[in-house]
Amino acid sequence: MFNLDDIDLDSLLLFAGLVVLFFAFEIGTPYLKHCMEERARRKKQEESIAISESKNEVGLDTIVVGLLLTYGAYKGFKKCLSVLADIDEKRLTTQDQEALKRFSLDLTRLGANEERLDRADALLLTGDRISIEEAALLTSAVLEAGLKEIRARYSINLPVEAEGMIGLAIVLRDQYVISNDACREIRHYGTSIRNKVMHGDFNELDRTVVEQQIQFTRIFLREHEIA
Repeated sequence: MFNLDDIDLDSLLLFAGLVVLFFAFEIGTPYLKHCMEERARRKKQEESIAISESKNEVGLDTIVVGLLLTYGAYKGFKKCLSVLADIDEKRLTTQDQEALKRFSLDLTRLGANEERLDRADALLLTGDRISIEEAALLTSAVLEAGLKEIRARYSINLPVEAEGMIGLAIVLRDQYVISNDACREIRHYGTSIRNKVMHGDFNELDRTVVEQQIQFTRIFLREHEIA
């Protein structure tokens, strides 16, 4: 028969304590792990939100600064035009009057040439053959007009045999007005684009070459302050 007096109380308490520790370990360990993971997740989420807010603040500051700079440039340009309009040309020397007229013409030409080249870019984006042909023709016309303006600026006389864009480029190169590299590029575009589109060889036009000509024309005219 089972007798309670035979049981050692200290051993019983030790056994009970071990049982409690075992169940506490089995139940508490997963819960503790879950708490630690949840805490780490919240901390990471808070850091992510802080970084996102910081980026948004930087982006907003950049936009504000850009708008302020743009507005300042616009106001300055408008003020410049206002000052030019108020100048009394009678008090200026002949050279100053010529420079002022040239500046006014350059402002008009700046917008016109840039708009034409932007239109050529837009035509290329359309992608169809006719749009590519129109872009080639428009760009060639802008480039040739720029060469004519450079010739007029330096009062260079053209020989009878110097015709078209290529002839203009050769004469300007021989007068050391444009570089050999620029002349080489212009001759390349004259034969590979202008002549083909002018003589109806539309199927031989290369879209990539037309795109390169647009880029070259924009840079070339800017270098000579007529873009």
